[in-house]
Amino acid sequence: LEACRGARKESGLRISCRGLCQDEALAALRHHREQRESYIREVPAFLGALTPLAVPPRAPLVVRIMAEAGFAAGVGPMAAVAGTLAQLV
Repeated sequence: LEACRGARKESGLRISCRGLCQDEALAALRHHREQRESYIREVPAFLGALTPLAVPPRAPLVVRIMAEAGFAAGVGPMAAVAGTLAQLV
């Protein structure tokens, strides 16, 4: 396995994979963060929700996964940022 580290704003990653994957992983991180940030600009309540928050089916994948995790744990969707990004990257 090859290992590398990468970061995008507050998201830091340590990536281990077979073959060269750093560029792809960082591109995925950038994509999903941008999708989440764009959604927050459209729906500011998503950022500050402390309880589960329903999102429409048209919401970006990262947002839908975070919302599902929030419902499963009984918390707001932002509690699932790190785990969701790790899953998607």
